[in-house]
Amino acid sequence: MGVMLYWAEGSKEKEYQPGRTVQFTNTDPDMIRLFILWLKAIYHKTFADLTIDLCIHDLQRERTEEIAAFWINALGGSPDMIAHIYYKKGNPKTLRKNVGASYHGTLRVTVRSSSTLNRQIAGWTKGVIDYFR
Repeated sequence: MGVMLYWAEGSKEKEYQPGRTVQFTNTDPDMIRLFILWLKAIYHKTFADLTIDLCIHDLQRERTEEIAAFWINALGGSPDMIAHIYYKKGNPKTLRKNVGASYHGTLRVTVRSSSTLNRQIAGWTKGVIDYFR
């Protein structure tokens, strides 16, 4: 399950960017939670092995505490689990549909020291692809 999630939403190593760590980014708390549970079950990773970053549209800046609390609650973490909060600049003329109470930003989970793990996941992904060819 985690391999398929990562194939869809994880950062992949590129020729021009070797040694990439495992990074998984999404807006869906269930998907993030499932990916973290997979890391715990298969690789025995804990929150201490992860860096959690939150990206919020600049227009939602005043809701930072509320949005951070949403993610902390959704993941069952502690207030210090979010390492960084980034604000995405946007064009105020753009008619954004994802606003208000339903907006929770985007969360990025990075596994520390995980370039080998990234290559292993890539190998498993290739195995799945080859199996269905």
